[in-house]
Amino acid sequence: MKSKTIGLAIVDTVTRIAILVIAVMIIYNGAQAAYKFGYRIYNQTAVSPVEGRTVASVTITSDMSVMDIADLLKSKGLIADTRLFYFQELFSTNSGKIQPGTYELDASMTPEEMIQIMSASYEETEETEDSGN
Repeated sequence: MKSKTIGLAIVDTVTRIAILVIAVMIIYNGAQAAYKFGYRIYNQTAVSPVEGRTVASVTITSDMSVMDIADLLKSKGLIADTRLFYFQELFSTNSGKIQPGTYELDASMTPEEMIQIMSASYEETEETEDSGN
């Protein structure tokens, strides 16, 4: 009877340790993935290192969301990750300022540079409204 109790205690302890090790591994891997994603939001890189090559003329309409724009840019080969672009736009100083229009974008541009170009008409509109008052 006593050996059965000791055996169950050992199995219980080993099971708890295994669960703890698995939980620590999951938390570690999740934290590592979150850090890498967060790092990529602020350490923006261009898809292509070659400058001056206009890849696409992109037309943004007023009914497009940021994810729609990201899907369009990815389909044109201008960005690598749509979800990453969404967060880069969200944390950008030009968040919510992308204006409808047709833009000439280059694969050597960072997402922030593309967002600035697509937001330029917003800033021009804002300046015009300010000077008119």
